[in-house]
Amino acid sequence: MKPAQAIKELGRVARKGAYIIASLDAKFRRVPELIQAEKINEAEQLLKTNISYDFDFPQYNLTWEELAEYFTKAGLNVIEVIGAPVFMHQVNEQILQKLETDPETRNRLLKMELAHCTNKSLANFAGHLQIIGQKP
Repeated sequence: MKPAQAIKELGRVARKGAYIIASLDAKFRRVPELIQAEKINEAEQLLKTNISYDFDFPQYNLTWEELAEYFTKAGLNVIEVIGAPVFMHQVNEQILQKLETDPETRNRLLKMELAHCTNKSLANFAGHLQIIGQKP
């Protein structure tokens, strides 16, 4: 089932006032991963189709705007858009592991993520995208 159809069906069967949460890998995070893996054709296809094929099944990767549009078309109110992580996945893994060994530094990094995870200008570049909607 395609994302628009799935969200429409969720909106149809949800009770009035129910919250609906969807989570997926963000499209603009997947593109550089594919490029780094030297899968240029796959990166171009993802940008055209919103689908990546790293698993045994097609995986839909969207922007928060695309996901919000599906929710709105399904008659759902968008309550919140969240990206996670928005900063830490861009830091060299070895450096991040070193920084996180110090509990105080780890807490500071977590506070940075939490303070900016709902910033929509960062959400499309987060590792994962989550949207919360509500049926009116």
